[in-house]
Amino acid sequence: MMKIDFPIKYFEKAIELFEYELNKLNEIADIKTICAYGSPLSKWDSERLWGRYDFRQYGILGEPYLSINFDEVFYLKDTGRKGNGENVTIRDKVTSQFINNYKSTFDIIEAAEKNDLPEKLLINTRPHRWSDKLLPWVIELLLQNIKNIGKKVLIKINK
Repeated sequence: MMKIDFPIKYFEKAIELFEYELNKLNEIADIKTICAYGSPLSKWDSERLWGRYDFRQYGILGEPYLSINFDEVFYLKDTGRKGNGENVTIRDKVTSQFINNYKSTFDIIEAAEKNDLPEKLLINTRPHRWSDKLLPWVIELLLQNIKNIGKKVLIKINK
């Protein structure tokens, strides 16, 4: 996805909002980690904020995409509702020595039961995509599959 050069005032407003939200959250719990999040189709990329600011100055110990050595930590995510959704990943790409052959949650569970998963593991899931009720699950499946087609087209266009 093309990087857009935003005026500094956007970064200043973003860090102001981050500070406000972090202070509110710290009233409830001691926040020590953060993680970039956002729509892959949006021009806004929350991770870019940390190219201008240092999250450590806010007492944050780490942000997964910026703080973890993915050659030491195996990264599993449910991007595109797949265990190995690299072909529909736009933003949360990592370089790693690990090969992800898990196509489903069942594959991951089986590997865990056999103790075949790497010792260090980061699992990134989007709980709103998973339901034990059939209709919401099917709707999310259909919508995500449509979105995946769009993401594949965008990836090809941007190559």
